[in-house]
Amino acid sequence: MFCVGDPPAQNNLNYRIYIKLHLLTKNVKNNNERKRLHILDKIKLYTTDKSNINWSIINNNFEPVSNTYHNTNHNVKHTFKNDTTNITIDRYGITIKTNPTTYLKQTNICQINRKELILFKEKLENDLQINSNKFNLTGFDFNVDITTDYPPNTYFNSIRALPKYKQVIYPYSEGISFINNCKSFTFYDKLKELSKRNNEIPIEYLDQNLMRLEMCVERKMKQTKNLSQIETLEDLTCPDNYISTINEFENIYNKIHKQPTIKYYDMKRPDPAIICTDDFAKLYFINEIGMKEYLNQLQQEKDMGLLTYRKFKLRVDKATNLWDKYASTNDEKFDLLEEMNNKVYQKIEQLKEVANEDSH
Repeated sequence: MFCVGDPPAQNNLNYRIYIKLHLLTKNVKNNNERKRLHILDKIKLYTTDKSNINWSIINNNFEPVSNTYHNTNHNVKHTFKNDTTNITIDRYGITIKTNPTTYLKQTNICQINRKELILFKEKLENDLQINSNKFNLTGFDFNVDITTDYPPNTYFNSIRALPKYKQVIYPYSEGISFINNCKSFTFYDKLKELSKRNNEIPIEYLDQNLMRLEMCVERKMKQTKNLSQIETLEDLTCPDNYISTINEFENIYNKIHKQPTIKYYDMKRPDPAIICTDDFAKLYFINEIGMKEYLNQLQQEKDMGLLTYRKFKLRVDKATNLWDKYASTNDEKFDLLEEMNNKVYQKIEQLKEVANEDSH
């Protein structure tokens, strides 16, 4: 029987502690856009020193949830949780998962400023009886949220590729990720994610479109120039390292291949001799969801056997030809990519400004 009060009876065992948390940036009053400056999400800390964990803390403050045995490596995982934190213990080490906004504010979507980040660090150390400076930072997520004019999946049409990264497109246009062996970069609808998790959405976010851009750094930070100085949780509270992380985020965003996505402010019916009512209804629908999403839906119908290849090809050609014809008769249009770029770069500059303010 495994007793949490005492370390497992293993000699020379390296204990690994991964602490995953959501760290957000400064909440600037009287500025609605700057209030949404999300900066750091999950982080991971690593130690080989088993004395850095207080075993009685787990016994006294956590409830056992499950025990899982893995045949392949004869590894037993023991999981414990309380209201804010999950802890998993196995033969290799300890995994601790928590969220600082929930830890401090009992909510999953809000901001903590730099002083609150320091407060969270101190509270985490006190609650778990650990010294975070003895832990190496081995990974973290960096987030930027932007409020868009249309649902986030409308903008995914503009996001094409990222060199040296594998693209993953989630079902029903819920998000797009680019992944390699040490980083990932994801675009997704943050409010839809909260709804799927049955998390309450704050009043100020209702009737909003909130796109999250998330850079996840898993390993090899030493080999990334902008991140090479970040080694501990305390390093993340340093304004210079905030800026370095922002720069890395910006570098990756700049490398993503993108293409314009045209949308019309006000769909005006052209002369019926040019486009009939049924065709205009189709154009109106395409304008709402985007051409790429419309073609994806046709592809799904073909894959489900609802369309033959011939009908699928005819509908694709019809849609693209209609769109080109309508574009030649209407000048009241705008580019979703331009809107997204402007808002992302504006947020990046705001993040840098907040980091510089915190340094004084």
